[in-house]
Amino acid sequence: MTPEQEQLLQNISERLDKLEKSDRYVFEKDLELANGRKILVPTSGLYLGNAVTDKVGFFGTTPIVKQAAPSTASGCAGDADTKLNSLIADLQNYGLLI
Repeated sequence: MTPEQEQLLQNISERLDKLEKSDRYVFEKDLELANGRKILVPTSGLYLGNAVTDKVGFFGTTPIVKQAAPSTASGCAGDADTKLNSLIADLQNYGLLI
């Protein structure tokens, strides 16, 4: 094997080591899927984010951490409006509502 081929093989090996870990693949660039492709989810489910401090955003919005649920209703109609408005704001912040 020539020195150039050895160097090329070493470079490929180093790049694969950065990409492939024992339990995951690590991408240092954006991941783009071709038009019309699907993300197939196993029957055991799929996680987006691993902890409440992990940030998620949809449709180009700034990613945010998991939002707390409004406290339970106390029976006051005004309080229900406040909780509904809070829920709508959270969904808008995630990019799931306009």
